[in-house]
Amino acid sequence: MTPEVVKIAELLHKSGGTTYAAGGCVRDTLLKYKPKDYDLEVYGMEQADIIDVLSKEFELSQEGNQFNVIKIHGYPIDVSLPRWDEQIGPGHDDVKTTYDPNMSFHDACERRDLTINAMLMSLVDSKIIDLYGGKDDLADRCARPTSHRFKEDALRVLRAMKFIACYDLTWTQELAQMSSEVTPEYLSQERVWSEWCDMLIWGNDYGISKGLEFLREADWTKYYLELHNLQGCPQSKESHPEGDVWTHTLLCMEQWAISRTGRDYDDIVTGFGVLCHDFGKPQWTRYVEGKFKSHGHEKGGEEPARRFMERICATPKIIDDVVELVVNHLQPTALYSGGAKKSAVLRLSRKCNLERLLHVTQSDIHGRGPQEPDTRAWDWIRQTAEQEDVMNTGPKPIIRGKDLIDLGLKPGVEFQFILEACLQAQMDDVILTSEDGAQYIYSKKCGEAINKLREEYEKKQDVREANRLDKVAKSRAESPYEWTEFEIGERGIK
Repeated sequence: MTPEVVKIAELLHKSGGTTYAAGGCVRDTLLKYKPKDYDLEVYGMEQADIIDVLSKEFELSQEGNQFNVIKIHGYPIDVSLPRWDEQIGPGHDDVKTTYDPNMSFHDACERRDLTINAMLMSLVDSKIIDLYGGKDDLADRCARPTSHRFKEDALRVLRAMKFIACYDLTWTQELAQMSSEVTPEYLSQERVWSEWCDMLIWGNDYGISKGLEFLREADWTKYYLELHNLQGCPQSKESHPEGDVWTHTLLCMEQWAISRTGRDYDDIVTGFGVLCHDFGKPQWTRYVEGKFKSHGHEKGGEEPARRFMERICATPKIIDDVVELVVNHLQPTALYSGGAKKSAVLRLSRKCNLERLLHVTQSDIHGRGPQEPDTRAWDWIRQTAEQEDVMNTGPKPIIRGKDLIDLGLKPGVEFQFILEACLQAQMDDVILTSEDGAQYIYSKKCGEAINKLREEYEKKQDVREANRLDKVAKSRAESPYEWTEFEIGERGIK
């Protein structure tokens, strides 16, 4: 325990209280891991007295629904009284909490999700209070529900998934059965997202696939149909001797985890990219000429990947970054085998981060069983991207808006088409210097390129307008009111 934790315990002990470390910090201490944070429960003292004692040595604040959690500023330490939670509604937050400094250890620990998280450690003599067998389960690396109260909070299913992944646990049939008896209907997106991200960031290299397998055995993949549909989806034995798409995905997740970067954003995006990369296969798999083939599944995976991510994630950029990896995960191999030029790599770098894409592609190839993978495509992409400095960003344009103004052009809508035409020419090595760009802008080829870009833009605008009108029509059909288009626009439907 840290010096601050010990000091808190000593201060409260002198005032008649007994402080216990609780939950995860006890589990991690027994595993000889350094806890990320410390939850302390104080017995034998009222909260006001605890605040009075600690405020003389620490800066404090109070949080929680009833402000009964005392935060120690500057340290990852929470102090509270033992509590009893009573579920009074279907939602995660529909809980009536009772704090009692004289509560029994049995009642204080029963509310916790898994036995490995239901232990207390005295900060006076380091004695472990283990009423539910958590120490043995920890030694056996087994996830077991503390009591029947596990079912009171559906988030505990995802927490179990996370702990199984992080500590490479097995699980009891009782845990899977209890999990199958609750639904995620009332869980907030924020809490769901947090559990998924924690699993990807902190999960054991070979534990993440176990966490996902637990979700399947607990019958929770039915709430994530994109995952559920991978189970039993056949693949060609020549390309995928490991089995169906679900098995392949689990192996890919193991390979991905081994090569995580330690950068949270990149690992979250690539982790979900690998998880979602074959979401298109259930719809696009066909039995052709004696083999199962799934041509077009990468593009076909765009919609289910986006649907899955939007269900659990509220950040559009993360969703877009994941979907781009899904759509382009076969591109490195396709470009190399097709004899593509440098310009193809430059164009690919504008669609997605190439370092992340290679991580996903390599995980995909390595997740196909024991055969030695062909790395020539990755090596070519990486070498080209590093030479052109586009591994983590698209090519830097030689011609910018300021250059157009210097040439006497007036800023306007046309600038976007001119600049895009110049960048396309740059990627084809037509423009190598600003002087090349100045000549190209007034060339016939540039004019043709601009006209083509303008036509593509107008088509996209037509599609957007059609989608907008569809939303308007749908809103009118579903609404009991007679809204005008202006009124619908004011309400944000546009």
